[in-house]
Parts: sequence; C-alpha cells; structure tokens
Amino acid sequence: APHRAVRAPTIDAPERLRHPPRTPEPTTMVWRPSDGGAHASDLASDVSDRPLAAAHYGTMVHDALDRAARIAAPVSSIVADLAPNLSQEEQVRVVGEVEAVLALVALQQGAVRTEVDVLGDVRWPDGSVRRVRGRIDRLHAEGDRITIIDFKTDRGVPRRASAIARYGEQLAAYRAVLAGASPTAQISAVLVFTSGPQMMVLDEDLPALCPA
Repeated sequence: APHRAVRAPTIDAPERLRHPPRTPEPTTMVWRPSDGGAHASDLASDVSDRPLAAAHYGTMVHDALDRAARIAAPVSSIVADLAPNLSQEEQVRVVGEVEAVLALVALQQGAVRTEVDVLGDVRWPDGSVRRVRGRIDRLHAEGDRITIIDFKTDRGVPRRASAIARYGEQLAAYRAVLAGASPTAQISAVLVFTSGPQMMVLDEDLPALCPA
C-alpha cells in the first residue's frame, strides 16, 4: 500500500504558554543626599549656626571630603575653592568640621574609594525585589573586609534609634548590593555624622536585606 503521511493533530497551547506574562521590572529605589532636616527632638546634639542652607552645606562638605581623599591639598584650600563667597570665619568653621571627620581613625584604614556608584537588585524581607541605585560616600577595603562609610551632614547628631529609622534601610540596601558582587567579603556599614563628628556602626541593627 502506498505510504501516506499522517499529520499530527493540532493542539492549541494554553494562552499562558502562547503569551507568557512578562516578568515585571523591579521597583527602583534611588537614594539621594540627606537634607539635614532631622527634627530637633530626634537630635542628641545640635549645630544650628551653619553658614549655608542644609542642602548646600551638605553638598559642600561631601565634595570637600571627596576631594581631600583624592588630592594632596590643604582642606582650607579645598573649602576656599568650593565656597569662595563664604567669609573667612565661616570657611574656618567648615574646615574644622571637615578636618575633624578626616581625623577619625576609621577613615585612615585600608584602601579607599570615594563616591562609588552602586546598582543592583535586592530582596526585602517580604520577598519583594527592588532595584537599588545610589552612591556610597567612601568604601574602605582591607583584606576580605569592606566598610561602607556614609557621611550625614544633618545639623545635629540624631539619637541612635532615629538614625536607624532614617538611614538603616539605605545602608542595608547598599550592603546587600555589595554582597551580591563580593559574596565572601565581610561587609560593615557605618554612619558618620559630620557635625560631631560621631560614628555609628549599624551592622547588627540593619534590616535583613539580601542580594536578589
């Protein structure tokens, strides 16, 4: 008998296979420099007589700390270049604040990188995944240890609970992004309030975020 081709029966694929749902993009969380606007009741100490508005002052101090780490120049020259319109007395006060921060022992240890951009997907405790974008003020690396240092130019040093509430999620997210890139590293997160200056190591108090 002649060979006859047999056509396979047509089976309609379910809609979900023919048009699979798109995986939604993670929500992007972007952190920007703090505005220094902590409520007075949250402050353990207060510096209310700074020469510039909070946002401008914060930008200037961050820029001064960044330049001081990268170039061999006196802090007084850096501040004069960044804020030439300030009076001599006002510049002296800014220089004192920046130099006091740079004198902290923790800032003298390990290899240093400044203004480090970070981007990565992070999983929150509720299972949601969010894309984190931000900039770490300083990274200190020594052996397998990495320390995130985030400068805060709030007009005062907040109480610890308030600092954790305001900044804990930000540092935890940065730590999770770095953990995704360096899974074997020991990563610490530190806040440095420039108005003290005062350091707060928040490792044990941060939310449990992890790389996605």
